[in-house]
Amino acid sequence: MTRSQLHSILEKARGFAEEGKALHAIQLYRRVQEDEPSAVESYARLAILYSEQGHNNSAESVLGLGLKRDPTNPELLLLLGDLLVREGRYSSAISCYSRIRRFKRPGIHLRLGLAHFRAGDLVAAEHELRSAIRVDPSLPKVHELLGEILLRGGDAEHAIAELRRAIRRDRYSGTAHRLLGSALLDTQHVVEAHEEFLLAVDMNPDDPVAWQLCGETLIRMRQYSDAEYYLKRALSLDPTSADVTTSLGYLCIRKGDVERAQEAFEAALRIEPGHVRALDGKLHLRILSGQS
Repeated sequence: MTRSQLHSILEKARGFAEEGKALHAIQLYRRVQEDEPSAVESYARLAILYSEQGHNNSAESVLGLGLKRDPTNPELLLLLGDLLVREGRYSSAISCYSRIRRFKRPGIHLRLGLAHFRAGDLVAAEHELRSAIRVDPSLPKVHELLGEILLRGGDAEHAIAELRRAIRRDRYSGTAHRLLGSALLDTQHVVEAHEEFLLAVDMNPDDPVAWQLCGETLIRMRQYSDAEYYLKRALSLDPTSADVTTSLGYLCIRKGDVERAQEAFEAALRIEPGHVRALDGKLHLRILSGQS
């Protein structure tokens, strides 16, 4: 196959993919791999098509074949790492990304940070994200994830600073507003936190956690009717949430409806036996009723 023929087939395959004719594109990429196995682009494009169709095993196999041809190819390693993250195989993803860490690209550091974060290694995640910031401080997702890590580590003040940086670069990120609200709540800035949760709901109305946090903050502000609206909306988005069900129970206590509170705590414990806040709620009700 001449270079001109190879270019023509690859262009035709890309065209089929853009038109939604995945099977036609797959056939052409397979043909290229049979005739020109050193054409690495075909492995990347074929893996993307398989992944889009939910055939992750096939995508991983294709990327493995490509990496046998070009073991240090950054595009293939990035695609394989991203696939491994989606499958929850974080250690393997970290190993994959680490092979191209020397390029010092912010996107690689961000991916490493995310993989470490999902694997539960907050120290390594923070290190990678700060490396990304040194290379390019303008990426909002880096600051957003770093803010979440700092918040989880109990450093709410520095989390607030990072999350404000994230929002300055992307003011429409519902996640960043929700995280900022949580950090503000941790520092007892309840009204400001509520404002951020409202923004989070506006930016991402399908996020049940944002609705839940908004409702719980309204309870603290003693705005019980509004709190119930937000908590019920959260529950409609995530009917199996023991956390939201428990929060509704505490709201009922505030409103003096002991019977509904009891029902809510019991419902939460059916969803998640041993749920600590629900158990505490039932104990609180026994104390209120004078039982030992």
